[in-house]
Amino acid sequence: MASETFIVIGAGPAGSFLAYNLAKAGCKVLVFEEHESAGLPVHCTGLFTEKIKDYVNLSDEFLVNTLSSVEIHTQNSKVLLKSNEYVVNRAKFDEYLHKEAESLGVKYYFNHKLSSYEKRGSSLQLVFETPNGVEKFDCSTIIGCDGPLSKVNELFNMNPKGEFYLGKQFLIKTSIKKISCYGVFFGGELSDFFGWIVPVDNTHIKIGVGSTIHSLVNKKLRSIRKSLNIKGKVVEVNAGLIPIYNPYREIYKKIGRFNVYLMGDAAGFVKATSGGGVIPSFSAITECYKNIIHGEYPKLPKTRRELLSHLIIRRVMTKLSDSEWDMLIKDFDDKRVRYIISRQNRDNLLKLALELVKSKPYLLKYARFLPKMF
Repeated sequence: MASETFIVIGAGPAGSFLAYNLAKAGCKVLVFEEHESAGLPVHCTGLFTEKIKDYVNLSDEFLVNTLSSVEIHTQNSKVLLKSNEYVVNRAKFDEYLHKEAESLGVKYYFNHKLSSYEKRGSSLQLVFETPNGVEKFDCSTIIGCDGPLSKVNELFNMNPKGEFYLGKQFLIKTSIKKISCYGVFFGGELSDFFGWIVPVDNTHIKIGVGSTIHSLVNKKLRSIRKSLNIKGKVVEVNAGLIPIYNPYREIYKKIGRFNVYLMGDAAGFVKATSGGGVIPSFSAITECYKNIIHGEYPKLPKTRRELLSHLIIRRVMTKLSDSEWDMLIKDFDDKRVRYIISRQNRDNLLKLALELVKSKPYLLKYARFLPKMF
């Protein structure tokens, strides 16, 4: 193993978390990032459930707010539920993971954009464009953690272009009344995804919208802001593609002795219900980094099962009419349902759904949408 070099493309959370785990196991790891630093540009809201503590120690270096509730809005109804969540500064979070990996000997190369590859004997030579010209590096394994439009996926012809939501959000400087509560918006023109509002700190809030109908995003973003009467100055605008999970997407390819993997957004490891990709990616990496070390196919039964449950629920959600959304909110406004939701987080969706149905069998009425999925 000492003579083998593992190259990770992308210095986002998935890339650095994978590099950290590989280095901890004694591997030589190099991380290449086309931008000048980890964590930029920012595309994510930075909202995590308590599940994040299974993988990372929460630090004041990046933690900016702790939330205790969520208000779910439909066209005509709303309900307030307990939900313990954390808001992080994503740029600082990514930098923290970068430093953690670097402390174990991982070497980072910024401003290095992967452009092509060549086969050279018993190794693979990757070609990078840099401000100082072309540079080449040999490796035995390459892992693409380079986002939804993965260059690794493209170069090695692993998958056709997938489907995406477009997410866009404003960071607004304003006065905040509910610092510990965030909101989500369903139904209407947002039937295929949702909108969100997340308090970052005492003076800043994020408002965002995601949809497969990209032309709707700006309109709905302005609409949510107007309906909530949020004043203040927009100090930052973030936008990015959110991959829709595809259980048939290839994440491993063997080329002679060389191994090629996809992880993170490049693999489509994103919850279809919320667009969150960090925790599913960390789950997958924890489950399969030893497979990567040994050049094996990563089956990922736990991660795939959870991602599939989110995909099924998302497709059910997409089928709901506005009146059915209102009915669902009414069903959630129940003491027992509230208690169950307060005990589980949305990263354990399968367990949460089973507990809800076991306790409240009438919720099975929404299962009538399942046959329409396929």
